[in-house]
Amino acid sequence: MVKTQELIKLAGFSSNMCSFLLCKYSHNNAKKIKLFTSKVYDSVNLWISKLFRFKNSALLFYDDESDGIVRLCNMLLNYKFSDFKENGYESIKKKPLIYISGASKYATKSNSETLAFQLGLPTNCFKVLEVSTNLDDTFEKINTRKFENNVEEDIKNNCVPIVLITSAGNQRSGHCDNLNELNRICYKYRIWLHLDGFHLSTLALYSVPTAVQPIWSGDSVTLDLATWLGIPCLSYITIYRNVDNSGTYIKPFNNYKTILQRSFPYWSILQAMGHDGVIERIRFSTEMSQNFNRILEKQQPCLKALSFYATEGSQTSTSFNGLSDLFVKALNFLTFVDLNNPVTIFKCDPKFVDERLILKKDLNEPKPKRILSPHHQEFLNLIHENSDQKEEAVVYSDEIIEYTDSLTTWLFESINQKHNMEFELLKIEKEGVCIRYCPIDHVNILNTTNNDLNQFSKLLEQMMAIIDGSIRCRAKFDQEVNTYSNLISVKVSDWEGVGAVRYIPDYLMHKLDEIKKFFKNRCENSSDLDEKNAHEEELICVNEIKEIDDLNELIIEKLQSEDNAFSSGKAADGYLSLKFGMIQDIGLLKKILEQVITTSKEIEESSRFIETMSDLVRQGIEKANQDLKKETEQKLGQEGILRQIPLVGGLFSWISPTSSANNVGRSFNLQSGKILTTETLYKYHIQVEENMNESNQSNDKENSVLERELSSDTVKINFSNQTSEVSSEEKVNEPEQNSQNLIDLK
Repeated sequence: MVKTQELIKLAGFSSNMCSFLLCKYSHNNAKKIKLFTSKVYDSVNLWISKLFRFKNSALLFYDDESDGIVRLCNMLLNYKFSDFKENGYESIKKKPLIYISGASKYATKSNSETLAFQLGLPTNCFKVLEVSTNLDDTFEKINTRKFENNVEEDIKNNCVPIVLITSAGNQRSGHCDNLNELNRICYKYRIWLHLDGFHLSTLALYSVPTAVQPIWSGDSVTLDLATWLGIPCLSYITIYRNVDNSGTYIKPFNNYKTILQRSFPYWSILQAMGHDGVIERIRFSTEMSQNFNRILEKQQPCLKALSFYATEGSQTSTSFNGLSDLFVKALNFLTFVDLNNPVTIFKCDPKFVDERLILKKDLNEPKPKRILSPHHQEFLNLIHENSDQKEEAVVYSDEIIEYTDSLTTWLFESINQKHNMEFELLKIEKEGVCIRYCPIDHVNILNTTNNDLNQFSKLLEQMMAIIDGSIRCRAKFDQEVNTYSNLISVKVSDWEGVGAVRYIPDYLMHKLDEIKKFFKNRCENSSDLDEKNAHEEELICVNEIKEIDDLNELIIEKLQSEDNAFSSGKAADGYLSLKFGMIQDIGLLKKILEQVITTSKEIEESSRFIETMSDLVRQGIEKANQDLKKETEQKLGQEGILRQIPLVGGLFSWISPTSSANNVGRSFNLQSGKILTTETLYKYHIQVEENMNESNQSNDKENSVLERELSSDTVKINFSNQTSEVSSEEKVNEPEQNSQNLIDLK
């Protein structure tokens, strides 16, 4: 089989070759280019029509998905209204209607508006048909009886049905509408039937499912060969049944240049792959779907694969009247097996989650299975088949449903884009969050192999073991948290982990009940919080709640710096909480809780020390300010007011110097918590620490002796300076030397 990368290169080379031919020969040899284009187009048309068994057909090539519908509807408007080409909207005497299935990708409001804008029709000309939401074989299918009644009413209201756009394998569930009945209704009321969907790829298989065979008598289908073959650079194809003068209606859209640029890559790819190569790629995607379903069956207790088939009560009777009935039923059975839906939708089973969260049972012990005799088993089966009572659907609590959706989302994030496999997360009514897997969408593009599927099977087993262990730990999470008085369990929405906690400091433990009541009221009565705000403030101070929130923020930052397993988030009450992830072992959960308690105690003690030191610093600053204020007042009384005036004070101090020293500052010792003067710091130019030890006391004595010695030396030097001033005429150089010695000693 040809490799995908080689086919992509071939398609790109073919497209470049077409551009080269059109640039070089479009003017001089336009006839030859047109002849070459028609041969390539006819060859591709023959390949596609035989490959997908669509007779008497023509092709439309386009790059945007909506372009095919626009061209098709334009052709049908010309076909329904003969003078539409000449008169335009004036030729439309009756309101045209375009029916779109609610499960189709064109049913969205944006797509309908785009189609209406490009066709020049009002948006009320597009009618979206409702589909069933029941989780059975009618899921996302058109109700044919209701559709036929709507058509009859629209015709009575002077409307003209133009086309029905439906799916043969929709984007979500992959369901195929009842094509036999829809084909009958469209043929009866002359409505064009257009189909799209990946079930159309089965038309290329050797054994075509009978449920898809009515497409042969349909009108048009859209083929997404770029996805099915794994070659993204190919354009979309719409193959339609030739009607009267359909070529003239489509001709404005099909210029020979665009036809060549889009059909020649197909011609090259089909020549390289061959008929068998195309079939092999489609067949491989269906085999991957079956193998994936077998992998899910191994994880059946944990995972739930959504089944949209009819229940036993809605199945047809097993009795038959003759050989023909038996043959028809056997053929239907073979058709059912052949038409295996390639789309698989699965999720975590809420029943499994609910059972694991019950603490009354020891879930580690396997439950004994009751072995019945063949007669008893046959009797029970007979009662079950003949009973008309249907089993009541189990309704789970909102908490179980929310937790199951969170686990499904976590599983999707863990397995998506791993081992060349892509999944899609979607939400289905009455089921919640689910995971969708469709191999035909990406198997050939990503080159997924059976080895990748085996690796995925191992990964899925690991994820299921983590989910199982995490559910068990979640069941005992509150019980383990209650063993620690400072921790309270809080509720966090949309969280797949075992739970979340909040730490309460020791100095608020006497108000623990009030704190719990406050958080509970915030969680349950969040809408009526403003009315009860005054009453809650009487129970507990808002500042204390803020202190708890700030302390938990510090704890979360410290734990996240040590281990990435911790995370933070807003709880249901709106305050911060410490969230625990997926934990498989109860022993590991206990160790983590011990780590949380230890770290929280350390942070609480450090925060207390910081608060105490802040109080001491604040008191020390106040005391230092008071001392400095007193010294300033004393200095003002000693020196007088004249010395405080800026210019006059300097002149007065120069004439009559003061003998008082400068103001002494204050310093704060963090170890002793005492206020000290900066006199020694400026005197000796070193920082002297004051301690209560005996060694420091002896050092203080030595310092006092040193001070006395220094003071006596200065007195002697001053005396010598005075004597030198008297005999200054005899000894001129001595005052300079004495003054220099005085400076050195100081």
